[in-house]
Amino acid sequence: MTPPLSVSTLTAGFARHPLLRADGLSVPPGTVVVLTGRNGSGKSTLLRTIAGLQEPLSGEVLLGGVAAHTLSPIQRALRVSIVLTRRPELQGLDVRTLVGMGRYPHHDIQPAAGNDPGADDALTQCGLIGYGHREVHTLSDGEMQKAMIARALYQDTPLLLLDEPTAFLDREARVDMMHLLRHLASNRGKAILFSSHDLEIALDAADLQWDIREGEVVILPVSHRS
Repeated sequence: MTPPLSVSTLTAGFARHPLLRADGLSVPPGTVVVLTGRNGSGKSTLLRTIAGLQEPLSGEVLLGGVAAHTLSPIQRALRVSIVLTRRPELQGLDVRTLVGMGRYPHHDIQPAAGNDPGADDALTQCGLIGYGHREVHTLSDGEMQKAMIARALYQDTPLLLLDEPTAFLDREARVDMMHLLRHLASNRGKAILFSSHDLEIALDAADLQWDIREGEVVILPVSHRS
């Protein structure tokens, strides 16, 4: 089976400033990978490059076996969803509408407001089922993080990328988030790559660790997940 993500001879960074190199990486269906490294090592840059938000300096990212640079934005959005740590500036939207935007790449006819089982499922999984009519700008940072993850879940892509998904969450919510990622991989076959500094909790959910060391992505096995 073709993995949702493969990376070969990739150099990522900015013009005249390569940050990292990665080769021989893949995330098969049903696999959770945690991306680690010091601040400034290039974790967010790698995630943005994989998602097509940033051009690679060289090398190739394959999404479902197809070179990412050959895909249109809509085609990429059917293969990969990403949740960034930075809070988006959104006004005039309620949470349900925000989550519903995840279906845009699928060109679905949107169900009537308040009658969207898929959105309800995503909100429930992220602990936000009672938040559908809340205005997005009233959410706390932690609630906003969950809402953006719910949107990505409703986008329903084979590959899910998350940049520090437990940022702004208390310990109980961080553990719940890791349980959710594990569930999505094990029960729904998602390929998941997320960055984290919270190793104690993150490694408990992960199958593999990609660690950025001196500009190289090193694959480390995870053998102590409970």
